[in-house]
Amino acid sequence: MRSITVRTLHDLAVPLPALDQQREIGAALHAIDEKTRAHEEIIRATADLREVLSDLLMSGDLPTGSSAP
Repeated sequence: MRSITVRTLHDLAVPLPALDQQREIGAALHAIDEKTRAHEEIIRATADLREVLSDLLMSGDLPTGSSAP
């Protein structure tokens, strides 16, 4: 279809789940969003830790345990 009119859009049937199902779907998607945010925070914190640790290891300020006394 090359174009669609407002009237055609108005007349277009859009099936929706029952309201209680919509709420359940919304809650499930919200929970996934929260988990995504938590994982993104873990990734950020791990990247920060890696940067600090690599600086310490490269400078020799943090022993690696592999050097013999």
